[in-house]
Amino acid sequence: MLTNIKRRIDRFESLAELAPISEEWNQLALKSGQKIPMQSYAWIFSFLKHRLKKNEHFRVYVLFENDKISAILPLVISARTMLGKKFRILRTPSDYHTSSVDLISIRENKNKNISLIFERVFEDFPRLYSLSLSRLVEHSETLKFFETKNNAYKIISNFYGKGAFLKIDGDFDSYRMNLSSKQRRNFSKSARRLSVLDDISFSFGESNNTTSEELNKFMEVEALSWKGKSGSAILKSDKLKEFYLTLCQELEKQGWMDWQFLSADRKIIAGNLSVKFGDSVLLWKLGYDENYSTCSPGSLLFEQLVKRAYESDEIKEINLMTDMGWHKNWKTSYRSYYNLTIYKNSFMPILFGYFPNLYLKRLKAVPFLLKLAKSLRRMLERKKL
Repeated sequence: MLTNIKRRIDRFESLAELAPISEEWNQLALKSGQKIPMQSYAWIFSFLKHRLKKNEHFRVYVLFENDKISAILPLVISARTMLGKKFRILRTPSDYHTSSVDLISIRENKNKNISLIFERVFEDFPRLYSLSLSRLVEHSETLKFFETKNNAYKIISNFYGKGAFLKIDGDFDSYRMNLSSKQRRNFSKSARRLSVLDDISFSFGESNNTTSEELNKFMEVEALSWKGKSGSAILKSDKLKEFYLTLCQELEKQGWMDWQFLSADRKIIAGNLSVKFGDSVLLWKLGYDENYSTCSPGSLLFEQLVKRAYESDEIKEINLMTDMGWHKNWKTSYRSYYNLTIYKNSFMPILFGYFPNLYLKRLKAVPFLLKLAKSLRRMLERKKL
């Protein structure tokens, strides 16, 4: 039976305009299949409120089918003047505290929805310089769509790096026995050192504290690690404190916040800022008190998180998203992430944007340079603000 589908694309350019679609947006992000909470209204709203740069504004494209949302693409807009002509630069929301924002869509007609929204974007910006989508996960439908489509735009897809995740399958005891004997010995040593301390407890979201109080607890312990010394801890930046307070409050409204703490000697010695998103837990921020480093509080807290996930019927994966050396100790799997940039097929975007980045991509294929770029990225991530 054929049905008439009425489609329209609306554009939203203020936070107040977005409020009526917030719940439907959050639910679409949950069902999109990517398991990335940065694609939710909760996260994007917080970014747009606190993390836009000077001279940037935003536009959110929303595709409706019979008055129901079927796809969403948020974009940040800025300008660049070249040889007296002004071009528009578009990007998805992204910085060191927000990543992997993609077009999200209902599962049916994904390619159709991607095509419709991007056609509208390109129509709205005839003098487009580039459109960038940062750190797209390897199974991104947007990535697949543009890598296989010939059109009036030049495409560059660059490998960004790997992101770790831990698949929860089987039982915890079997998983733990599969870790290296050295890792298990280290756990035992750390646990023995922890056991001599007073008032040891693990907390997983059981507190009746407000979101602000839980965030303060986390920020304080995070600042006691190397992040405090480097100045990259949330507590060291008023702007970051404002962003994370809004973010955690929005996530808490959806029941997604998942605070995890290890306490001993009547103080918190390790903490995780995590997000429970469908059947996945995103471990986004972590911190520990370096005064207790001999008992590896961060590792012991993570072990309890893994154990809790195995004992749950709901959690299928712990998503770490980054690629750090300690991840390998936990037998993690890895996904690839890519940066996608779309250039208007005209003289200046091609000359000043597409060709330089094309040659840069070829240079990155040289093993030495690829290793150097990865080292620099890790250094920047450790100093991120």
